[in-house]
This record gives sequence, C-alpha cells and structure tokens, in this order.
Amino acid sequence: MKLNFLPAAVFLLAGAAHAQTFTPLLTATVGTGSEETFLALDFKDGTPTSSYAFGYKYDGAKNGADLLNALASSGLTTQYIYHGLAVNGFTFGGHSEAGFADTGYWAYYKGPDGQNWTYSSVGVTAPLANGAWDGWSWAPQSNAVPPITPAAVPEASSAISLSVLVLLGLGLLAVRRKKTA
Repeated sequence: MKLNFLPAAVFLLAGAAHAQTFTPLLTATVGTGSEETFLALDFKDGTPTSSYAFGYKYDGAKNGADLLNALASSGLTTQYIYHGLAVNGFTFGGHSEAGFADTGYWAYYKGPDGQNWTYSSVGVTAPLANGAWDGWSWAPQSNAVPPITPAAVPEASSAISLSVLVLLGLGLLAVRRKKTA
C-alpha cells in the first residue's frame, strides 16, 4: 500500500501561507517571573506612534495597578484618582492625556489576545491573567473605543520562504500527476 503525503503537505503549506497570526510590537517588557500579562496603551491622538504594547512578567497574584506601577521603570507615568482605583492620565513617548467629564477619560478593556476586547468597569483592581491583555484607550468626549495594539511587521524573508515552499510543492504535485497520466 502506497501512502500519498504530497497533496496533503501542499495544502497544509498553502493554508499556513494564508494564516494570519497577531504578533504585538512590544515597546518594553519589565519584571521577572513565569507569568506574563500584556498592556495595550492607545492615546488615540492621530499620530502614527500613539499606540504602545508592553509586557509584564511576574509570579503570584497581581492586578492592573501592579502592572502599571512596574511599567514606571520603562518611562510610563500614570495618574490615579478616586482612592488610587481609576486612571486619570497617562504620559509616555511624548504623549500625554488626562481628564474626566467633558474632556474625555481613559477607558479600560480586558482581552485574551490584544485584538478582541471587552470593556471593563473594574479598573486597576482587576486581577491579571497569564497570557491575557489589559488595554487602556483614551476616549475623547467620552467616546470609548477599544485600543489598537501595534503589530510587529512580519519578516519578508519568512513570507518569501513560505511562498517558495508552497510553489515548490505545487510544482512537484504537477510533475507527479503528469508522470502518472
């Protein structure tokens, strides 16, 4: 009995070539530990560099305030209000937004992957989860929209290599079918 793996391999390679995986462009990673939570911070000021992503490594139970305090070592400045629970302002990378009421506010989101967000009213007391995301997004005039997480640009050489493999597989499949015909 002869097994034919080539067609399956070609289709798997072709599928892999079209698969899109999200890889965040991390500005900084702070801390040490076996767990990691990520932070997306979006100033929504219309400039090309208004969104940032950070990593926070830790051990044990931590919350959003622990994450923000640890990121102070990377230059992130945070203003807390209401007994240290809500964030009134962020400053980072030449961007600064603060305020409540008519000017806007920092909306807080939680998510599994840096792209799919759920609005959260819990604030910085929310516990962190390994591999999950916290997101803060400036909401001018209280129009909250989830943060945009900056993505790393895929290496051109990786995309080219994968494309060459797919074309090679398709070529081998065509030659093989021609021989059997």
